[in-house]
Amino acid sequence: MDISAALAALARERCPQWADWIWAGNAYDWRPLRRFDVVRTGLEYVPERDREQFLAHLFEFLVATSGRLVIGMFSEEADQDLPQRQVIECDYVMGGSLAEPHSHPALRRKAFGIDAR
Repeated sequence: MDISAALAALARERCPQWADWIWAGNAYDWRPLRRFDVVRTGLEYVPERDREQFLAHLFEFLVATSGRLVIGMFSEEADQDLPQRQVIECDYVMGGSLAEPHSHPALRRKAFGIDAR
């Protein structure tokens, strides 16, 4: 899914075999006809005050009952874990994380998962 209808249309054109799996919409309020085993998003797109509601929406309407929400990849200072802390403060349990080197030595590229509850 992409927020841009034009990009979704281009993806359908370039990958017609996946056309039925490409949607345009805003994850903040999208209610698909089915739920997904894995949903990837980024919290940098969501104002901090709205993140708890955003996560709740994803788990209610997009992530399958036995699915996982993946946050990232994002770049962050190596010794910081702000997005993870924000998710934990919303009472979600981390289901795994990874960090890999960044071209800047003080940064890491990170991602983490939250299992559906």
